[in-house]
Formats: sequence, structure tokens, C-alpha cells
Amino acid sequence: AGLATALAAVARGLRVVLVEKSHRLGGATAAAVGDLWVPCNHLMPAAGLTDTPDAARAYMRFLSGGYALPAMTDAYLRAAPPALRDLEASGVSFHLLRGLPDHYYPSAEGSSADGRMVECAPIPRAALGEWGARLEEGVHNEPGVSWADAIAWGGLGARARWPEHELEARRRDDLLAAGAGLVGHFLARLLAAGTPILADTRLDRLITEDGRVTGLDGPTHRIRARRGVVLATGGYEGNPDLVNRFEGLPDWMNIFPDSVTGDAMLLAGEIGAATWRVPNNLAMLVGYAI
Repeated sequence: AGLATALAAVARGLRVVLVEKSHRLGGATAAAVGDLWVPCNHLMPAAGLTDTPDAARAYMRFLSGGYALPAMTDAYLRAAPPALRDLEASGVSFHLLRGLPDHYYPSAEGSSADGRMVECAPIPRAALGEWGARLEEGVHNEPGVSWADAIAWGGLGARARWPEHELEARRRDDLLAAGAGLVGHFLARLLAAGTPILADTRLDRLITEDGRVTGLDGPTHRIRARRGVVLATGGYEGNPDLVNRFEGLPDWMNIFPDSVTGDAMLLAGEIGAATWRVPNNLAMLVGYAI
């Protein structure tokens, strides 16, 4: 979300600085699957696929179990398709992830059998210069293997039958795919635009003046923002206090980068922002040590 916001701002002529508290970039996204769920996207018609906002809304309503905020559901459905077009116009290329129905419940009302999932093609790590060695690494797939590849080769369950020469070629070419590939594409465009990146930069509070946020303050940097500050820090899986408070799981195995500690909730909460909690959301992908 942070990279996408930065890219959208750069495309509109705004001056942007990207701030990351960790030594490594990408956060949970780089370590994740890396595909995007975009109903009614502009890539579907060329593939002979159709979709409707009403069907997508019905599927989201089913997934939410009654806890969704309708205004947020409508905002996602309204904004996601043009956002995908906008990102492509900024130089990030996507393709349909064919053969993958809607996540979780492919038989639910409003589900689509194909076309709502999109991903980026693998990208060479070398395209990111010195930052290529400072991405969080994916944990869900083989290095350099996209989900389109995995599906074409029979899925993760058929890993033993995947073509070893293809896997070796991807390792040899040092390709980034899945979540790391998605982050890599955004980062490559920002680097090409000369966007400054401050890594290893912790920020402790939001600066406010006359009722609006005007910057960020930390031990080593104080950053003024004329237009605004975007908080894109992921969840709170690396913060034991928040995990225990919101999920009731005092001892659990964190499968996300340790830097994901709920900073946005803390920074915004300190100046009065509210938190909407979905009970029993199971969004934390609980891991079990066996």
C-alpha cells in the first residue's frame, strides 16, 4: 500500500519520501503470496470474461459473515478497477492469474471461477540495484516462481513434478516473483523516478498542527509534509501486546516480518483515530510449531 501510494503520488507530480523502519523493504507483502483480488478489472474482457459489481459485492458479503462495513465494501469495489489501470499507466504491468477461482469459497454466491486474481511477472533482482538485496523474502513459493507458473505445473501439491531445469533457471537469473516480485515492480518504478527512500528509520509520533497531520518525528529524522502522511505499516502480528489484546492468542508463531508491529494503529490512535475490530477474523494466519 505504501509503495502504491508513493507511485500514484509521483505520477501526479508530488514530491514523495518513502520511510521504512526496517533495514529491509517490502514488509508482509514481500513475504506473502503477492496476487491481487480485483473484480471487474480491465483485463477480463480481452480474455472473454465478464463480471459485475453486484456479484463481487455478494461474494464479499458472504466472506464478511455480517461484519463488513457496506461503505468500505462499496469503496473497494468502486476504486480497485481504476486503481489497477492507474498503476499500469505508471509502469507496473499485471496479467490475469488464470485457472484460480475466488479464494476460500469458490462455490459461494457471487464467486467467480476465473479472472479476478491478477499478478505481476517475475522481475530480475538486479533491476533494483543496491535495494535488490534488501527485500523481505517470500516464504510461500520457490524463488523466482510465479503463481501462474505454479498453477501451470500442477500446483504446490505437485511440487515434486515441477521441471527442475525451470527452477534452476529462475534461481540462476535471480528472479523475484510472488510477493517479492510485486514489491520489486513498484520499487523499480519509484527508483526510476528518483524517489528518496529512508530505510532503518523509526518514527515515533505524528506531528499535528491546527487539527491536521503535518509530518512525522523520530530519533533521527523530523519530516515535514505539506500534503499529508500515509500510514502503510501492515498488521500487528509482531506486537505481542496487540496480538493478545485483539486476538486472545498469548503464545503464537509469527510468520510475518518482525517489523510488522501495528505502528499505524499506535501512531494514529495517539491522536484520536478509532479502530474497527472484526471479531474472530482469523486474518493472522496462525502458525503451528510441529
